Amino acid sequence: MAKGTVNKVTLIGRLGQDPEIRFTGEGAAIASFSVATNESWKSKDGETQERTEWTKVTVFGSTAEKYVQPYVKKGTLVYIEGSLKTDKWQDKEGNDRYSTGVVANNYGGVQILGGGESSLDSSSGMNQEPAKKENLNQSVEDDDLPFKNMREPHPRSRLVRYFIGIFSLFLCSVLTKFFVEGKKNLPQSGPYILAPNHIDDVDPAPITAAIIKPITYLMAEDQAELPWYKAWGPWSYGVMLVNRSNLQLSTIKNIQKQIEKKEIICIFPEGTVKGEGLKAGKRGVAYFAIKNEIPIIPTAVIGTKGVLEKVKAMKREKVKIVFGSPIFTKSGDNVDKVTAKTMQEIKKLLPKDY
Repeated sequence: MAKGTVNKVTLIGRLGQDPEIRFTGEGAAIASFSVATNESWKSKDGETQERTEWTKVTVFGSTAEKYVQPYVKKGTLVYIEGSLKTDKWQDKEGNDRYSTGVVANNYGGVQILGGGESSLDSSSGMNQEPAKKENLNQSVEDDDLPFKNMREPHPRSRLVRYFIGIFSLFLCSVLTKFFVEGKKNLPQSGPYILAPNHIDDVDPAPITAAIIKPITYLMAEDQAELPWYKAWGPWSYGVMLVNRSNLQLSTIKNIQKQIEKKEIICIFPEGTVKGEGLKAGKRGVAYFAIKNEIPIIPTAVIGTKGVLEKVKAMKREKVKIVFGSPIFTKSGDNVDKVTAKTMQEIKKLLPKDY
């Protein structure tokens, strides 16, 4: 590739029909399908206009056979990352013809964002409109990404969050025996992603105290109705509320905006405080880190479980935040492998009896 040029394509859309799977003479799988993306705008008359663009996508190798073939169906909402490729061929009359499509990256080039319910007409081709316009913002079900159906983001201003960080440090130092380790592992500035374990609703408080710098937290929407003594923190600091039962494209866009502002993003990969020990990690941390080629900081939160009850009993519990070595990512990395590595690194930071 010539210097100073880039051939990179990102799509988020739905399949108009089931993928076509074929195999080469050597047994390598090739998957082909078309993805619909919608665009809407206001005309001069103020009427809403819509246009659907169909893009041919080709996937090769194990991704086609082990991921696309069993899991990707008509109507599936997918994230595609790859490059443009133009094929030349001849028609029956011997005339040269050209067709351009997207070849997905081998690793992380196809990600499922939602299930396969759709009103798209499977008989529609790439140059046809679907029988019923598909709303790409409709909700879908998927537990792999912990970011679902985000409301309008409302982190407070950076100045407000900075002063709350100082206040959090004061509270943690007075009410608990507060320790911080590994601050040298933190980049000088964002964007980067903090990936902590999650054991209590108050976990963001010591994390904020440990860093002080403004952080964008993602918080499950079903945690919004907390008792006042737990709710005042997220209310005053401001968080991005996430409904884990549904997914909208605005979720990705809102997080992307914060990353573009060079914010520190805190995502709890376990997605819940329920259960004992370190739980399985969701793929959201790795997804956004790889997409933006930013580092992940594995983070251990220790000693916060039931800490408010101990504070009420005038007991200063030992609370510690440990920042691990950064996990650096690049475009094309495997999301599942990065997720597994992140959880492994978190586990190394935690006590053996956690």
